[in-house]
Amino acid sequence: MARISEHESLYLAFDEFLNRCILDEDCLLWSGERVWTLENVAEVKRRMVDTAIPGTDLSFDEKLVEQMQGASPELWMLLCDVYYVYYLPSSQIRFETRQRNIQWAAQHGGRTPPPPSAEVWEAQKGGFSRTGYRYHQKYLQFWLILLFADHVKSQTAPQAIVKNPQRMQEVLDGMLSSIPDKNDRAYGMRHALLYLAFPGEYERIISTADKQHIVKIFGGQIAGNVPDD
Repeated sequence: MARISEHESLYLAFDEFLNRCILDEDCLLWSGERVWTLENVAEVKRRMVDTAIPGTDLSFDEKLVEQMQGASPELWMLLCDVYYVYYLPSSQIRFETRQRNIQWAAQHGGRTPPPPSAEVWEAQKGGFSRTGYRYHQKYLQFWLILLFADHVKSQTAPQAIVKNPQRMQEVLDGMLSSIPDKNDRAYGMRHALLYLAFPGEYERIISTADKQHIVKIFGGQIAGNVPDD
């Protein structure tokens, strides 16, 4: 449907994330480091999601520092990978901003990220969609990535989820619907993850409203049963 040659680096980077971090325990930015264990994912989830800090008195960074007090280097390395995945969809966040924020998180873990010339950064030089205010509320997007990783790693057949578009969609939708406050549901990240994983099955659109508008305008031109998504 929407696989585009200029975005191959994005697809490859996200595929690496799924295979090395979600299905295995490797680190994306520090290859060979055992970081994405179920225990580490659950601990970062406990700190960021289960004990969220409400309100706007503190910035995202200030909240994160408070939540990660006493965290091991591995937990900060895991967060650096989450930053990396978070940035993949955006075509408007500057490359320097991405590297600076990942460098900030790495320093808190006492680590040095790969140099700017490293191949791992190639996928961070673009993006496939403009991103707005809601997507830039990092905590929403981070939450969904962590919830997804925690769920998949807890399953006896994780590949049945990450290699099957319908199952992955069902899992992500179930997670979003389980979040009590609708304002905390990262639909943009949901759309982004599905497109990056299955660009032949999903459109490169992260706006639910845009998707609904397209269906409303053109849906009547399609004969037979039309899927909800």
